[in-house]
Amino acid sequence: MITDSIQNPQWLQHLPNDGSKIGGDMPAKYGVVQPVPRSTAALVFIEGGAYSDFEAYVTRPALPNTGLLTLNYTLTTDRNAPVMAQAIETDTILTVNGWTYNLSAQLNYEEGGHFQVANEIGTWIDSGCAPGKLSPDVPHKISIQYHFSQISRTSSVLSVTVDDSVYPLPLSLGNIPARQRGWSDGAIFQLQLDLGASGGAYSVLIDEASYVWQ
Repeated sequence: MITDSIQNPQWLQHLPNDGSKIGGDMPAKYGVVQPVPRSTAALVFIEGGAYSDFEAYVTRPALPNTGLLTLNYTLTTDRNAPVMAQAIETDTILTVNGWTYNLSAQLNYEEGGHFQVANEIGTWIDSGCAPGKLSPDVPHKISIQYHFSQISRTSSVLSVTVDDSVYPLPLSLGNIPARQRGWSDGAIFQLQLDLGASGGAYSVLIDEASYVWQ
């Protein structure tokens, strides 16, 4: 088991107009800041019109593993998030030996906090798990468990844990085929904030983010 911290003050970013295909409209304001100097936490924020999107991301190496991977982080939302967020998306895009596995997931706030995962063509699929909207101004410990196979070249989101509640995903949503995209090997953690139909502004504080490779 290897734990790799993915806290990094040098977050990179994607926007709807940069060719990254994150979708949505351009926000008016966005960014990542460290709220306290030398803190490991990062404050990610967005402001704009309806369905504006902003994505912050960090790239990490793919470490020795058996095909089991866990993403851990602590997330604190502000008081605007429950009414202004469309979704809070936390993705792992993993490339190993030239094959890319899409392990994207999100809490869909417009649907009451349902946990969704991406299917083979990147469409969001409801997992049937409903952790609900996160209580604002409270740190929530979240873990997402993944499996990927270099033999079958498929991947699955196995479960999500929010605080003390574990939500196993149906097996039918797993075994998503990997693709060859010509990307370098590594694990990309993406945190995307999406505004809802009314637009507005909200922020999230992410801390204690790590990958655990097994």
